[in-house]
Amino acid sequence: PRRIPKTFLSACVIGVKAKQFDDGLYAAVELLSRGRKQALLSQMMEAVSEAEPRAVLGVAQELGGGPSLAVELQQFGMPLREKFLLDAGKSKPISFYTWSKELGAVWQQDRFLQQEYEPVYGLTATMVPLHR
Repeated sequence: PRRIPKTFLSACVIGVKAKQFDDGLYAAVELLSRGRKQALLSQMMEAVSEAEPRAVLGVAQELGGGPSLAVELQQFGMPLREKFLLDAGKSKPISFYTWSKELGAVWQQDRFLQQEYEPVYGLTATMVPLHR
């Protein structure tokens, strides 16, 4: 009879270890890029003068662990924030984003910014030039 060496690992075990490594690497990159994302959102807020798009960016900053939404933007931002947070399918972190509060904040910030927004008070017209 043929014996299997004691050092043999199944492909499944190797796959699990590779997944753990990948998740750790992604988590580290996400945490390292947080500051740059916050800075980019701040720059975008400075470039936009209308309150509503500034509120969207401000809510994203807040969800990502940045400064609280400015009082003058709360009229537009708080309803968007609450609607987002009430939808667990969109706002609840999954995978390695559940490992820490900071990673959860990264998840929420990114997911919030990935949403489509209804054109209210010229929001769409203002945000379109930022994509060019």
